Amino acid sequence: MAQVIFRPEWQAALDALCARVLQIREEVGERWPYHCDPLTLEWDTTEDGDWCGGHWVECLRIVGDLTGDNRLLEESAERTERLRPYLERDDMFRGHRFYYSAARQFAWTGDQKYRTLALAAAWSVRAMAIPSNGAMPIGTQVQVRSTTLSGREKVCVDNVHPNLILDWWAFRQTGDEAFTAGARRHLDLTARDFVLEDGSTV
Repeated sequence: MAQVIFRPEWQAALDALCARVLQIREEVGERWPYHCDPLTLEWDTTEDGDWCGGHWVECLRIVGDLTGDNRLLEESAERTERLRPYLERDDMFRGHRFYYSAARQFAWTGDQKYRTLALAAAWSVRAMAIPSNGAMPIGTQVQVRSTTLSGREKVCVDNVHPNLILDWWAFRQTGDEAFTAGARRHLDLTARDFVLEDGSTV
């Protein structure tokens, strides 16, 4: 195995990121961080994590692992369970929510309950595909505070990552080509309909 050379400036950056996560955790408590006002430096929080709840779970897990803080590891697991009620939410961000929580918890702990939860989310998200063209919609219950846009017929260029991240993971877990075929169909549509000749996007 090749040796990984970790440069000092990388370690400093990683230390700073970990410190920032700990600072945010101190400021938001049991709520979920959503947006920090750049002027007041005060955090806008949510009760359920909104579209980025899974990201916070993974931040806590990574920092807990790197620092050896079992409290953070336990909190990341507990917050994963707090996201479970959103499994059936008709929202493309279930991909983010359950990849960065359940799928990553499974990768780290090996606990099958997290694999089951992540696979359930993967199938639920995959089932959102529009039959006529394979596009992945934003969903009727899409959760983003800054927009009222929603619907099973609405597709955006940024649907790729949140919608498909669980597809690649689920295929590696199951070997079921429905995940890769569906993901590629949506990617082809995105490249065709949303990426312009100059590389900009619709």
